[in-house]
Amino acid sequence: MRQELSKRGVDVRITVNKMRYVIVGNSIAGIGGIEGIRSIDKDGEIILISEEPYRVYSRPLISYLLAGKITDEKMYYREEDFYDKNGVKVLFGEKAKEIDPKSKEVVTEKDTIRYDKLLLTVGGKPFIPPIKGIQKRGVFTFAGWDDVKAIGDFLRENDAKRSVIVGGGMIGIKSAEALKNLRFLAYANRRFATTLRECGLNVTIVELMERILPMALDEEGGNIYEEHLIENGIDIITGDGIEEILGEDEVSGVKLKSGKRIECRIVIVAIGVHPNIELAESAGLKVDRGIKVDRVMQTSKKDIYAAGDCVESYNILLEEEMPIPILPLAYKGGFTAGVNMAGGKGRSEYHGGFPMNSIQAFDLPLISLGMVNPDGGCEVLSARDGKNYKRLVLKDGKIFGYLAIGNIDRAGIVAGMMKEGMNVEKFKEAIMEDDFGLIYLPKDIRDNKLRG
Repeated sequence: MRQELSKRGVDVRITVNKMRYVIVGNSIAGIGGIEGIRSIDKDGEIILISEEPYRVYSRPLISYLLAGKITDEKMYYREEDFYDKNGVKVLFGEKAKEIDPKSKEVVTEKDTIRYDKLLLTVGGKPFIPPIKGIQKRGVFTFAGWDDVKAIGDFLRENDAKRSVIVGGGMIGIKSAEALKNLRFLAYANRRFATTLRECGLNVTIVELMERILPMALDEEGGNIYEEHLIENGIDIITGDGIEEILGEDEVSGVKLKSGKRIECRIVIVAIGVHPNIELAESAGLKVDRGIKVDRVMQTSKKDIYAAGDCVESYNILLEEEMPIPILPLAYKGGFTAGVNMAGGKGRSEYHGGFPMNSIQAFDLPLISLGMVNPDGGCEVLSARDGKNYKRLVLKDGKIFGYLAIGNIDRAGIVAGMMKEGMNVEKFKEAIMEDDFGLIYLPKDIRDNKLRG
């Protein structure tokens, strides 16, 4: 038996017969990794290093938590006993600072932990633009549970009535809705509020591009959603950016590049996230826009794997490697890595996917699949009925992009056809129908689907 004792006395012994797996990052991809490992190896040691102090949770739900629409318990992605049931030792609130591929060690703030196989599932981190005054009190990001707590604490301590959101993407819109619809009087510090709506803040979204959700929507879709947000009390400024955050130590307002000034007490930076590659890069792993991995999720260093929002995935539509930060692919990549780390090489491969974004703000759902704003060489079908809108982008007879606002019921079927690379030329108009289903498919394709 080899034995290694940590500086804290944590039992990190390694036996000859047991493999030790270390996972850095308590994310959806990390959970996929655990379940992938356990599908092959029931007995190996698993140590999970979690920078956050919480068990794994669903980040898309943080806006609902801030608004008071859900409780803490609804945030979690797995049951409380998940780690114990899977024999996982979790180091909560501990950050991995360094990886030594030669000695096969991970150095944390408190320990040096040896591994046989290592999985990086460190996700993405918020992009912080170089705006003057961005370090002032009252400026927040909106990417995790700690952000929700920090914003909630600030609102409890300050009588903030106005807010500015930097960025009109998915994160920006969800944070805007949360601030507008705050349900807890304690959060908004409104002692004399008489309705839930009165608890909310005035919200202004500032988007540098000419429309909101510029990556997920086309011009028509952007107009529909912008009008919807305005109807629900959100002020929107497009084609302008933040030049400076005003105030001495605390936020008092923002100055736009156009010269316009907006009073506010709170600023949320929601420009987006980018892959967290620093740890991998410092360890000598190949990185570009994300960590480079192969089909079994192994990095350029032997016995080190990576998955989730920190890696580059294969975009099956563009046929190139790029970050695709969506939950289903994160889990699939993590599970694939876990299987192969545990000796199931060849049993599981990760073949990538395509961008998928969905949101529902003020009760209007939308889903965007693939590339809805192609450069050219594509056929586009679109239809609008009030706030209901569909856009179908075809390339060589296959679905290259799909957008639905309002009625999104058939988006799952469309996503499946995109994943399969199905030629839809013969029934493309039918895809635009609200009741599109198997009955619309040509008989040969329908029969094949029914046979499975």
